[in-house]
Amino acid sequence: MVTQHISIVGSMNSDKMNDVEGGTGRTNNQHECLNGVMFSDGFMEVDERTGVDNWSPVIATTMPHDEVHCSNNEEDIISTGHNNNRDVEDVVSGKSRCIDDDMVYEIVENSSGQKLFIPIVADELKPKTHTVFPSLSEAETMYRNYAAKAGFDVRKDAKKTNKFGDIQTRWFVCSREGFPAKKGLDSLDLRTGERRSRNSNLKRSGCDACIKIHLTKDRTRYEVYEFLEAHNHVLFNSNDRRFSRKNRQMLYTDYKRVLNSSNYKIGSTRAHHIQSALKGGFDQPRGTVVDYKNFKRDAIACVGNKDAQMLLNKLSNRREFVPYYFYEYKCDGRELKAIFWADENARLNYKEFGDVVSFDGTYRTNKHAMVFVPFLSIDNHKGSVVVGSALLGGETIENFTWVLKAFLKCHQKQPVFVITDQCKAMKQAVPLVFTESRHRLCMWHIMNKLPRKASFIRYNMLIILMIEEYGLVGDPWFTKMYAIRHSWIPAFYRGTPMSGLMKTTSRSESSNAYINLFECFESDLVQFLSNYDTAIEKQRYKYSVKESETRTTYPRFITPLPLERHASQIYSRTIFFDIQKEIKKAAWVCAIEVVEGDGDVKTFVISHNTKLSTEKIKLKVRRDYANNTVECQCDFFITHGILCRHALKVLINDKVDCIPSNYILRRWTRQLVPLQMNSARVRYGEVDAEKEKRMLKLYHRLDGIVSRARNNEDVINKLDGILGKFATEIEKELPFEDPSQQKLDALKEHFGVPVPDDPAVLPPTGLANKGCGTGKRLKSTSEKIQSKSKRQKRKCARCGLRNGHDSRNCPTLRG
Repeated sequence: MVTQHISIVGSMNSDKMNDVEGGTGRTNNQHECLNGVMFSDGFMEVDERTGVDNWSPVIATTMPHDEVHCSNNEEDIISTGHNNNRDVEDVVSGKSRCIDDDMVYEIVENSSGQKLFIPIVADELKPKTHTVFPSLSEAETMYRNYAAKAGFDVRKDAKKTNKFGDIQTRWFVCSREGFPAKKGLDSLDLRTGERRSRNSNLKRSGCDACIKIHLTKDRTRYEVYEFLEAHNHVLFNSNDRRFSRKNRQMLYTDYKRVLNSSNYKIGSTRAHHIQSALKGGFDQPRGTVVDYKNFKRDAIACVGNKDAQMLLNKLSNRREFVPYYFYEYKCDGRELKAIFWADENARLNYKEFGDVVSFDGTYRTNKHAMVFVPFLSIDNHKGSVVVGSALLGGETIENFTWVLKAFLKCHQKQPVFVITDQCKAMKQAVPLVFTESRHRLCMWHIMNKLPRKASFIRYNMLIILMIEEYGLVGDPWFTKMYAIRHSWIPAFYRGTPMSGLMKTTSRSESSNAYINLFECFESDLVQFLSNYDTAIEKQRYKYSVKESETRTTYPRFITPLPLERHASQIYSRTIFFDIQKEIKKAAWVCAIEVVEGDGDVKTFVISHNTKLSTEKIKLKVRRDYANNTVECQCDFFITHGILCRHALKVLINDKVDCIPSNYILRRWTRQLVPLQMNSARVRYGEVDAEKEKRMLKLYHRLDGIVSRARNNEDVINKLDGILGKFATEIEKELPFEDPSQQKLDALKEHFGVPVPDDPAVLPPTGLANKGCGTGKRLKSTSEKIQSKSKRQKRKCARCGLRNGHDSRNCPTLRG
């Protein structure tokens, strides 16, 4: 039996077929068309013994006349551009050709009646058996390039290794090879509470298309020993290729963008939206929103419950790279209970500005519900600066005592005074460790609670009795507040240096709110530290901006006094503006009423008006010429660290051109902290600094070239050609890298440390601190009442009043 290809025009039976082409039939694979009907080649079976021929039936596909392409020239069929998407499908045995822009494939049927799709690509791209490659990666690259042109995705399949550890055999198959796993779930017989199966599209179809490669006998090269090109599924057309697995595959740079975005509290969806906006549309970024989410899920799953050990490993590596880095931790068994850390900048900040320290706990910064406690001070620009940080398993006396001891061990000296809120654990822990410090309670919290603890009459009586130093007998809260009045009333701190800089924990609360802009309650401890580094880096960047402005600009002067010029040269810009205000008041508002004394010591009576009173305020200033001191009765220099207007008035009267050196505090001067505030991850050696610098330089250079050449089409075309040529050379020089390896590299660089197999320290469990399980800030009773009172009541549409009713129950309806 001999099988021959023939082409049929119109509707014919076996008797009329011998009239076509002289009864010999056609042996080429051409399409014929008649009256808008296209026929595919059929098969003629001729029995050589009997001469009887049997024709297999042919089913034609009817097409509109303007969509029919009739030609005996194969090139005409392939290169036609009349219609961008013409699929000619043959549902019987035979061949047809589908033309879709630059992609062509044949459709045939096998012996079992199944459709097979054979892509038609250039011969130089099509794999051939017995082709030899110097490496397996080059063979893989060749097949992936063929698949990209043919319209399908590739994945790795079977692999065998020999006794030497070399890959002996490797299969690369179509991504639709195999069948989806069957799930024994009956959706019609689901019990209450059982999980329903999610509707999804199936992609595996049992496709046999593949390429099989094995190692040659000399074990130096790889050879293609089998190539199957027929697919049992429709191939991607030009419009669908953007949704293919290859074009959706995220690369190293995409993974890095998602991870870097998470450092700024930008989720996967927003990160994808940002990339879509930057690249010009949702179809431009590699990967969909789901791909971004899946990668973020994989990153979280990769860490698991090993984040506590990874956090300790990161801090340990930082101490090895930067010897001045400090950290201490405490465990209960294998569970982490508390940890304190401070880098070299935090320790230097405390050395310069550690006279005043405030700390307050904040919640919902990590998924383990550990309390985050940043220690804050005030820098030479009167900004908040972190001098240490801690994570606690709970707000207990034991934990606070431990962390304060770690703080003291790190900085080797106690602050002048410490300010906290009324936390009972803090109140007992601070005096135990900071024995030389003054402990001050937050005045705002106490004054905020005052109206809640007493009636209006009691509130007025309290003010009177506090002035007369009497307590309210019978009211426990007032009695307690009066007993600890030395801890919160400002009058008791007039002699304490720098006590006027901080009266409340508002700086701590403001810093907590700032850090919460970068932290998320779903973050593990590794991600928490990365977000913390980002927040601190931004804080130090702002500090560098202020230092740069102080160093490179000059202020506007408002007096002709040399004293003002001298102040601008020694103080930071923020402090200069404060003392400039005092100089202005001294020059134009204050007056010398009386001068007492003679010789080296004189007493000046300085008067000035205030906005709150029409009467003049008079204060005494003692001037010692022998010791070059000037002391004012207001103690402004002691509490704020700069001379007051009264003392400056005396100096101006004495025609002093420079502020005395004994009244220039170092903490307010310029350039106390080095400006080398680079990225924390670079400074700690967690990434290759030189490599990171070169990559950023390439990005910036390319952005600059595109920006400059945006209006010159010739330059843009030249740049495109250069980059295309360079990309081709890179593909030849560098082997194909598995995207999964790129993902691992991105995660490794992001984590900074490897993921341990058996962690020695585990994260805490069973914590239930304030704010756990809620997505809202805790509010007091008075705040809830105030928020309700501010809310506008509903207006009745019938009577127009806002008495809390509507038109359905309006009082006017009752007559």
